[in-house]
Amino acid sequence: MTAQGIALTFPNASRVGGVERIVWEAANYFGPRHPTMYAGYQLERAGLAHVDHVEVVQPKWARGWLAPVGFRRAARIALDESAAGALEVSFGVNAPPGDVLVVNSVHRAWLGMGKEIRVGGRRVPNAARYALPRHQALLALEWDYFRRHESRALVAVSDAVVGDLERLYGVRHRNTVVIGNGYDPAMCNPLRRDALRAERRRELGIGDEALVLLFVANELHRKGFGVLLEALAHLDDPRLEVHVVGRMPPSAYAARITQSGLDDHVTYHGATDDIGLFHAIADVLVLPTQYEAFALTIVEALASGLPVVTTNIAGARDLVRHDVNGLIQDDPTDAAELARLLAATDDETARSRWGRAATETAKGYEWNSLMGRLEQVISGVA
Repeated sequence: MTAQGIALTFPNASRVGGVERIVWEAANYFGPRHPTMYAGYQLERAGLAHVDHVEVVQPKWARGWLAPVGFRRAARIALDESAAGALEVSFGVNAPPGDVLVVNSVHRAWLGMGKEIRVGGRRVPNAARYALPRHQALLALEWDYFRRHESRALVAVSDAVVGDLERLYGVRHRNTVVIGNGYDPAMCNPLRRDALRAERRRELGIGDEALVLLFVANELHRKGFGVLLEALAHLDDPRLEVHVVGRMPPSAYAARITQSGLDDHVTYHGATDDIGLFHAIADVLVLPTQYEAFALTIVEALASGLPVVTTNIAGARDLVRHDVNGLIQDDPTDAAELARLLAATDDETARSRWGRAATETAKGYEWNSLMGRLEQVISGVA
């Protein structure tokens, strides 16, 4: 590729998270094959080999909404000092623009699609988000990232992202490649899910009669957690349980959960580096998302043979076919529609049929296969 190696840049690289997982998988793939550096705050070392950590020092002022700005500046300094001449692969607008831009989402597109939010019990229109410093900072970084810097290659996670970049920022890169998100076949496969199911459900106190809905996300509002709660309240089915996996605890929804009588039906597990353990307890993955570039959690669920209920949003629906490997919700904000879909998942015969089709859908999305394609992009640039 290049004797000077490659540098992967993002704040954190670990098996916990979304983009963090993608960066970790890139490091895991490239490390044994090429001189590889990771520039960021934290690198999960377990399982990694032959990857140098170019440590980025977080500025004291880089807190809250200034955190993305602070990381980009600090990472630029670290790269110039310790990785000069390396081919830089940037995984987000909070990273310094590199030779290759890997685009996992477009913030302006999400803001344009988002629905109203509740703050302190009040309904706040989505347009109010644009005034928040955090969103202003991300939009400014995004504009600079795509309008002021010329990369040598651009890797988008989906065709929808390519369209958003052209529509919102006029990006028509001559060297654009679409590479989706992947899964670890050792972690996510139907045989493992079946083998672990009884033991895992017993460990977590889940009864045989329970219908477990798995919700995996680090952003609750954007991923539709509130709509899911409304749908559950509408159904009022004592067998339904929602198990939440991700960095963000549903504490902001505590009052709504209690008022809806769902305290005994919502369980939060925190983040995990082995999502297959939670696929084992689940009957369906539910992701009523308002915006999605290409959901990592959907690919992983399908690979485990877990049917998916998600929305008719480009990036979410890319792999899910209605009544083939799951169900599609047309309106992400319609809790009554979601309730009807969830009621349909009570059919065990249908779930089994969807699960078999799900496994076939995920073929070709193994991490090694996708990282091999990214390797071709980087080799072409080098």
